Amino acid sequence: MEKNKKIILGIIIAIIVVVGLISVISIISEDKTPHVSMGGKTYYVGDKLVYQDLDNKSMVEADVIAIEGKYLWSKIPENNKTVYWDTEKEQGWTINNTDT
Repeated sequence: MEKNKKIILGIIIAIIVVVGLISVISIISEDKTPHVSMGGKTYYVGDKLVYQDLDNKSMVEADVIAIEGKYLWSKIPENNKTVYWDTEKEQGWTINNTDT
């Protein structure tokens, strides 16, 4: 009876150790690079974002320059404009940059 208790206790301790190790490994290997998902794609700073401009129906390519929470900022190289995105609504607003 005493031997069975030790075996059961050993199995329980082994299970706890394995679960603990798996938890620690998953926390360590978690991607901490800022990223956000929009339109089924995941974006990181430096990625290219291609979208359709609703004003003139043309396709626009922009560089992702910042990510904070659910928000993303992209810069259009051709006209130096910045687009501010709410990734949950999948909506962007153009910000006219001015040189001072």
